[in-house]
Amino acid sequence: MTVAFCLVAKRAPTADAAGSITNTSVVLGTTTAGAVTTATIGFKPQSAIPSGGTVRITFPGAPSAYTLSPTAISGTGFATGTVFTVQSLLATTITVAATNPGGGFVTTGGTALTVTLNGVRLPPNATTGTLGVLDALTTVDAQSATLDTISGSLAFPQLTTATFTGMSISLSSTTKGATGIMTVGFTTVNPIPANGVVMVTMPANYTATTGSQVVALAGFTPANASVAGQLLTIINGSYSVPASTAVSFTVSNITNPSTAGSGASFALRTRTATVSGQVTYDIDAGTVTGPAILNATLSGSSITLANRTAGTATTATIQFTPDDAWPAGGIARITFPAAFTFGSPMSASIIGANGSIQTPTVSGQVVTLTRSGGTDTAAGTAVTVALTGVITPNASGVVTYANSAIQLLQADGTSVVGTSTSVVGNQSISAGSLTTEGVTATPNTAGSLATVRVAFTVSNPVP
Repeated sequence: MTVAFCLVAKRAPTADAAGSITNTSVVLGTTTAGAVTTATIGFKPQSAIPSGGTVRITFPGAPSAYTLSPTAISGTGFATGTVFTVQSLLATTITVAATNPGGGFVTTGGTALTVTLNGVRLPPNATTGTLGVLDALTTVDAQSATLDTISGSLAFPQLTTATFTGMSISLSSTTKGATGIMTVGFTTVNPIPANGVVMVTMPANYTATTGSQVVALAGFTPANASVAGQLLTIINGSYSVPASTAVSFTVSNITNPSTAGSGASFALRTRTATVSGQVTYDIDAGTVTGPAILNATLSGSSITLANRTAGTATTATIQFTPDDAWPAGGIARITFPAAFTFGSPMSASIIGANGSIQTPTVSGQVVTLTRSGGTDTAAGTAVTVALTGVITPNASGVVTYANSAIQLLQADGTSVVGTSTSVVGNQSISAGSLTTEGVTATPNTAGSLATVRVAFTVSNPVP
């Protein structure tokens, strides 16, 4: 990629040989790809530049072009009061005129100079090396005679990737060893070109199978995807993704690490399209911490009824010890056997976890308890919940709770903290009592054939 940088000075014709330009440099206000910033070009011409002379700067062009929209130009080393104006702007080439209101020269020969432009938009991708090496810098007088020249020494700084905003990683299951769906989200800083690349590097011990499917949720349309170890590579479709676009997609068949642990770092990156004979460059990048991987089990799980008489409103005492932390605002879901019903209103109190429990909600046989206030409950903490308003089955018999009857969730209501693997609580429901109101016979004469009426009150409905 070439960069041309010329100084054009108007002076009387001269037969002198071309002088040299030294001390060349380029300083950018920032090197973040895609940023709008300043560019300061430094140089030291051998010859003086007369008033009305010009500085011509050609910035790097395609495939990683600079965009110029300057509204302010300044310089150092020039005569006091020198006025800088844009004489012409064509693509990546800008010609700046330097005028001395007092006439005469704007510089003396051998003076170190700088020209600073604002409104310089950097290419939307990082570079792996220097981008835009100067081929020539020349000053020319009004008769097109060369004053000073230099060739092949001015390099533009290496650009770095911009950092995504809004990065997120979520898992359909945070249980150790579970296989599920990973959802990835980020907002672009720079555009993703057509056929550009989105890369996700998962932490060690995560695996993705070759059957993993990528489904776009928002922002782009993936053409295809591949997996190599922890690296997931997705090729964008035939349309570019604009800057500041919220992108999200899911990846199936992602297997979590086999051991529990805190959230690990996922690396996200976008790259230019792979084109034969061209270098690919990173565009945006960033890292985001994924969710913690949990044991997702509960120990010491039990459900005990204060009154086991059929059809009786009672208090159920629910006990469990989570093997992972249960966050503030977390949720507990208790599944009762089919014959249980629930009164209204219900209430719950909690011991072992601080804060309180909001009014329980019921859906079918599932009672949902949501924590309010308090802080995270540490792993290994025994928790007891007293739940009122539970009505025992109408018929006697043994009730059996499912092994997974107790489940703890994070505040999002989907991420599992722990599920019971067995519940102590198989209990016999005893029959309710009958209240006898009387027995009468009609007629009541001794030795007569009579109709006997027995009156009683049942505790539970008679099917």
